Amino acid sequence: MAKTGVKPRPISERFWNRVKIGKKDECWQWLGCLNNGYGRVNIGDHQVDYAHRVAYELYYGKIPAELFVLHKCDNRVCVNPHHLFVGTHQDNVDDMVSKRRHAHGARARHAVLDETKVRKILERYARGAKITDLSIKFSVSWTTIYHIVRRETWAHVERLVADGR
Repeated sequence: MAKTGVKPRPISERFWNRVKIGKKDECWQWLGCLNNGYGRVNIGDHQVDYAHRVAYELYYGKIPAELFVLHKCDNRVCVNPHHLFVGTHQDNVDDMVSKRRHAHGARARHAVLDETKVRKILERYARGAKITDLSIKFSVSWTTIYHIVRRETWAHVERLVADGR
């Protein structure tokens, strides 16, 4: 039960008391509540926001509408304002893909293949195997093999070559 006549502490005081602050170039760890690995903080009137968003606003000011607060350091609990920047949803997706944090290859949810199988597919295709035969052998669709051999998918996997790579 809330005490009457007691003025709530400012958000900046409550916020920074829950942060392990380090050097400017280090991650500053949020020590409060987490949700999906991201810090969460009560900002008042029963409203909760992400800790990195609050850190950004406390340091830089209001976040422009439709923009996200992104981490340069990719550390979800980091609230160091020097590690944060604003960007669009597409900027966030592009950042994730460029840093290879998205589910791709064998990490994709419905992946049937892995890097070893893809290398075998590429090697057999290079030696003359037909796409339809490879699709049967590896229990995937013809189009899956087609996209692999055209390097449209699994492009991060290098084909094994005769020198043993």
